[in-house]
Formats: sequence, structure tokens, C-alpha cells
Amino acid sequence: MKLSLGILCVLVLWGLQQIQDCRGQALIGSSLPIMAIVGDDVILPCFLQPPRNAAALTFEWTRPDLQPRFVFVWRQNEIRDIKNPHFVNRAFLFQDELKHGNISLKLTNVKPKDSGVYRCFIPALEKETSIKLTVGSSSPVVVSVAEVDVWGPRVVLHCASGGWSPEPELWWLDSEGRLLSVERSVSVSDGVYEVSSRVTVKQSGTFNCTVTQSSTNLSEWSSVQVEDDVFTLKIFPLVIGLMIGLLVLAGVSIIVSILFCITKQKYSQQESKFQEASCADKAGKTSSQAIAPSVNKVNKEQKPPHRLFTFILLYFTAI
Repeated sequence: MKLSLGILCVLVLWGLQQIQDCRGQALIGSSLPIMAIVGDDVILPCFLQPPRNAAALTFEWTRPDLQPRFVFVWRQNEIRDIKNPHFVNRAFLFQDELKHGNISLKLTNVKPKDSGVYRCFIPALEKETSIKLTVGSSSPVVVSVAEVDVWGPRVVLHCASGGWSPEPELWWLDSEGRLLSVERSVSVSDGVYEVSSRVTVKQSGTFNCTVTQSSTNLSEWSSVQVEDDVFTLKIFPLVIGLMIGLLVLAGVSIIVSILFCITKQKYSQQESKFQEASCADKAGKTSSQAIAPSVNKVNKEQKPPHRLFTFILLYFTAI
């Protein structure tokens, strides 16, 4: 009986000691965000303080914004299946360091979709810490001349860049470093952003388009040189084309006018013959009968050539 009471006292004292130890435990992570570039390997820190063997504990890494939220689960000396397929073969523990209370998580070949807040949690101790990971990516900037208006005169420049994470900023600078007022468009797919913008300039010089991501310190830029003669290079073909068009129009108008005059002259001659034939008809019935065939012939000839007038009408309608 005394032995059983002694064992019970030992167990109670051991339990009180464990409770005291648990109350004194803390999980240490990182108060600063973790920054990484696409393709890097990163470590999300999580330590028991004071150090304690964590191999016999159950702990989990989760990301609340995912479904399923589990990134990695360890339960009493064994690895449980990683619940989210996005992290299969990319999430690891430092198993040799578990005995020292190191339960940090290593992610390899990080991607923009890995950005988020990760939670390190030990249920038995009711302790947790959160770490924010930001994965940055960038892409070259492409600047081009989108439009030239020689009558403005003005030049429209276009700037575009895709493959950014997180969302970047875009701005234009002129030759003197002055910020130009522009509107930009943004599209996103799977956490990757594409930005583009247009700017209208009315003078020559060097114009710079810069895309930057402040949280990762990533930046890309490109420039384009607008020469003075860009406003005149395309005006000469326009002038020459206009002059050729006017010459062709003038030539066709002259030809049509000549044809119209010739047709009018022939019509006048036929009308004179008809009048002469009418006067001869009044001289007598016999003469009238003799002249009738000629009059009929004249009546047929006096009709204007309809095809020619139709052509003239269609031409003036077209111009």
C-alpha cells in the first residue's frame, strides 16, 4: 500500500513538472517577412524555447488560405501524408534537429503561389507562431512605338511586362527624369501579374518605362528613343500619294469633259438635221413621203449614246 502511494506521488510530481515545463515553452518564429525569388529554397523558422525534443510531439504546418490547409504534419516520430498536393516533394523537416526543438520547414523551388502566411502549431502545448512568405518574380520590360500621328504631331509609346509577383508598379520618365502621367492595365493569373501602359509624347527624346516591386526590390526597365524625324518620315509617302491621286483625278476629269463635249456636239448636229427635215416636210406631201425614211433615220440617230452617259453618271457618283 505504501509502495502504491509512493508511485502515485511520483507520477503526480512528474505531471506537475510537465505542466510547468509546458507553461514555460514558447515557439519562436520570425517577426519579419521572409523574402524569396522564384526558384529559391527557403526556410520558415520555428523553434521550441527552451529547447526540447520535439520528435515525440505532434505538430503541423498549415496555410489557412489553402484547401486543404495542411502543408506538413508530424505525429509522434513519424511523417504524416502532406495534405496539399502543391507541396508534395517540396516541403521538408530537419529531422536530425528535432531533438533540439528545431521544427523549421524547408520549401524548395518556391513559386509565386507559395506566397502567404504559414502557421507552425503544436496542439499539445497550444503554442503557435506565424510567418509570412513573399515569393517575388520579374520579367523583362518591352517598350515599342505603337502609333505615329504626323498631323498631331504625336507618338504613342507602349510598355508591357508579364510574370511579376506580387503586383508591381509601372511608371514612365521623360529625358529629363520627369514622371509622366499615364494609365496602366493589370491582369493576374495564378498569382502572376502582367502590367502594360501607353503614353503619348509630342516631342523627341529618350523615354524610360520602369516596372518595380517594392517588397522584393525587383526592378526592370527599358527605354526608347524618339527621333525628330519620326514625325516626318511617314509624311512624304502621304504627300506623294495625295499628289498622285489628285493628278489621276484631274486626268480622268479632263477625259470625261472631252467626251462630254464631243457627245454634245454630235447631238447638236443631229438636232439641226432634224429641224431641216421638218421644214422640208412642209413643202409638200410628196416631198414628205420621200423624206420620211430619212427623218426616221435621223430620229434614230438623234438619241444620245446611253452607255456613255451612264458611264459619266457612275463616275461622278463615285467621286
